[in-house]
Amino acid sequence: MATLSSYVAFVLNTPATPALAGTGLAAAIVPGAPWPIWLSVLGAIVVGAAVAALIERFVLRRLAAQSGFALVSGSVGVLLLINGLVERTWHP
Repeated sequence: MATLSSYVAFVLNTPATPALAGTGLAAAIVPGAPWPIWLSVLGAIVVGAAVAALIERFVLRRLAAQSGFALVSGSVGVLLLINGLVERTWHP
């Protein structure tokens, strides 16, 4: 989750450039982009909290009634999915 939030802050703080995925989209839909670093960090916190809430609501809450192993396996699966999507999108 921290990796995703870090890249969101980086994209919000960077002017539109073809070298960094997402900056053109951010410049098109986010008013005032690129944002100052303090505002980019706040935006990343909001995005991270929203993604975490969605994961808790739709993935982890369904696994709460299962065994502890299922909950840990689901958490690790979500971690791998998010990191894979970040790597595929931004090629760190």
